[in-house]
Amino acid sequence: MEYSMTRRGFFRVLAGAAAYATGSLESDAEQPQNLSYTPEELKEFADVLFAEAANQKSDARKGIARVVMNRTKISRFPNTLLGVLRQENAFTCRYDGSPNWSKAIGELPMTDGERKVYNACYKDAQWALDGGRLNVPREEEAEAYHDSSVSIKTLREREEYWRTLAQIFSRGRITFYAKDKNKKRKRKSKKLK
Repeated sequence: MEYSMTRRGFFRVLAGAAAYATGSLESDAEQPQNLSYTPEELKEFADVLFAEAANQKSDARKGIARVVMNRTKISRFPNTLLGVLRQENAFTCRYDGSPNWSKAIGELPMTDGERKVYNACYKDAQWALDGGRLNVPREEEAEAYHDSSVSIKTLREREEYWRTLAQIFSRGRITFYAKDKNKKRKRKSKKLK
C-alpha cells in the first residue's frame, strides 16, 4: 500500500506518539487518522532502532528498518510489526540489559544528544513505515543485518540460518543479508555428481 504523508499529518503522528509515550492518549479520537500504523508501533519501532543502532548513521538505521519491515512478509518471522519487534532473540538489545534500550523506554534518562539521536531514529522508523526505500539491490529481500564490530564467525558456524544467507549490501559498519540464491544450486549440483 502506497502512503504519502503531509507535513500536517506528520505532526499529528508525532503528537499521537508523544501522547502515547506520556500516557496522555485518552481516546481513539485523539489518535492520528488514516495511518497504516499506530503510535504504539511507531514508538516501539523507534525504541528498537535507537537501542540497536543509535551509533549508526541514518542510512544504516534505515537499512535496519527495511529489514524489520521485510520480516513481516517472510513466513518464518511474525507477520506483524510488533510481532517482529518483540520476537524472542531477534533484537538482543531488548534482553541483554542494553542501556540504550533502557533509555528508549524511559527507564534511564537521555542526554540532549541522545534525545536528538532518538528523534532521528523516530524519523527513520516513520520513513520505513511510510514505505521508504534505499534503492539498493535486493532491498526487498533483506532479512538480517550485522554490525561488523561484533564477531559473527562463531555465530555462522553454529547457526544454520546464517549459513543460508548472502551479503547483499552494506551501510557503514552494518552489513545486510538475504537468502543466498546460490545455496540451492550448490546442493543440487552436489546431488548430480
